Amino acid sequence: MRSRTAEENKDVETISGWLADESVTPEMAAEKLWSMASDPSRSVLGRDEALTHALNLTDDETFRSKVIPLLGKRGLWPDAMGEKILDELYNRPGELKIPGALALFQNSTGDLHDNLRTLLAFELGGPGADAEEMSDAEVIRLASERPK
Repeated sequence: MRSRTAEENKDVETISGWLADESVTPEMAAEKLWSMASDPSRSVLGRDEALTHALNLTDDETFRSKVIPLLGKRGLWPDAMGEKILDELYNRPGELKIPGALALFQNSTGDLHDNLRTLLAFELGGPGADAEEMSDAEVIRLASERPK
């Protein structure tokens, strides 16, 4: 196991400070954590750690208004972080699951893209929906037409 870099240590210490500071509300901490998680200039370890805590502290309304727009930003979420977000989407209500998965889906590739397609096909077409049969354009169209 490799040791952490100075940058990684700084990011982890910053996160620990936010979480331990009783004057920082969970909402304030979540906002700071999302800011770090979505900052590509931060260490990958710091971003991943921030994402883990941000997902735990984010309520559904904040997820809808602030997080879903972040999910659609191109190149912001490495696959491992995208998979962590996908895992969280399974635990969110349908009115968040579909737009969140769609935002991430539109800029994803590889296994993450396929896993998001499977989730969206299931949510949009029911248990018998075959993700392999749906084109990206069809998935995007169906998800976009879904009432918000």
